[in-house]
Amino acid sequence: SGIDNNPVFDSNNKILPDRLTEYQNILTKYKNTDFGKILGKYLDLLSQENYTRTQKVEDFLNKIQ
Repeated sequence: SGIDNNPVFDSNNKILPDRLTEYQNILTKYKNTDFGKILGKYLDLLSQENYTRTQKVEDFLNKIQ
């Protein structure tokens, strides 16, 4: 979900385009791993939530930590 000096979402809680592209590239590379499966679910959820950090996205992130 990012840190203060390396955010994933902008001030409107929308995912930063560079981060989305980075995550999509990582998914392509690791799609057949456990990590890739989790990342795929995360990206699917973000898509369903209009790429916005909603409570559902927060809950997902908290669950995997």
